[in-house]
Amino acid sequence: MKVLRPLSELISLNGKRVLITGSAVGIGRAMAVRFAEAGADLQLVDINVRRLGAVKKELTRFKSKIDTYQTDISKKEEIDFLWAELRGVEPDVLINNAGVYPFKNFHPPYLGQPEVQQHHIYTIPCENINSLLPILNKYLNPTSITNRHNIRVVAPDTQRC
Repeated sequence: MKVLRPLSELISLNGKRVLITGSAVGIGRAMAVRFAEAGADLQLVDINVRRLGAVKKELTRFKSKIDTYQTDISKKEEIDFLWAELRGVEPDVLINNAGVYPFKNFHPPYLGQPEVQQHHIYTIPCENINSLLPILNKYLNPTSITNRHNIRVVAPDTQRC
């Protein structure tokens, strides 16, 4: 059986700051663990302060500096406050992971109800896009956009949301 080397031996992100939204659970938490393992300093953002604290405590085994910010990214004023707090220590990497998702039973009879389908198919993705665009807008400036490997980023049509 092949033994995998620790991530810190494969890549070093020492001295880099990584901001991860939605970092208290799930994929965001998993990314926080991997970035901390690679040596990055973390700026963890989530609406759930209790879970943020648990993630921060879990990550103390790494040598990363970890700051947490309770922020509801669906509210522009909270995004503005977050960026004001980060002035002078802006992230090198921004991971927009947070999302709005109501936990529902997706099995019948819910799937047979058109209003539930409408809500889940159209409303939730639009809420997610509309909540992430302001934080991305605060982060980006014309000099920070790079095109690697001919990947193009297309802004979503928010008029439809």
